[in-house]
Amino acid sequence: MTKRGSVLVNRIKESFVLVAAQAKECINLCKVLPFKPANAAQQGAVDAWLATKMDGWHAVADDWPKHVSETRVVISPNTFMNKAGRLALLAKQKEAYGDGSPSAPVVSMHTYDFGNAVIMTSLHGPGANGKSARALRLFVNEDGVWKIALSDQTDIKQPTS
Repeated sequence: MTKRGSVLVNRIKESFVLVAAQAKECINLCKVLPFKPANAAQQGAVDAWLATKMDGWHAVADDWPKHVSETRVVISPNTFMNKAGRLALLAKQKEAYGDGSPSAPVVSMHTYDFGNAVIMTSLHGPGANGKSARALRLFVNEDGVWKIALSDQTDIKQPTS
């Protein structure tokens, strides 16, 4: 394993500890994030993303759309969902379960801004499914408000020994 690979493995292992701690309280991403935005555009994108995470965790269906572009699409290993579909699922989750659980902790994050668009890449520690994931997100500035337009997550397959 390369040095970079072993560093990532150690970060992922550390995030397992964070997941256990977050079962009762959200620390990483709610209170601590391993990323410092370099400018207002990056901060706006991070703020929009955090708002969608908090609203999703607490199933706040009336606030969530404020942070999401009408063109928003989510792509993951088993999901392709537009804004209306995610909003309907959020309302259903609230009815069935009340509050959910916090999102998987962020191991690393980077953003790249291009005027009215910000790209975010991140590595997440294990989530509810026990798998770490990589994410790619696109944020757009719509009338001065940063909103998430695309979110793509890919589970990381753990190497077999």
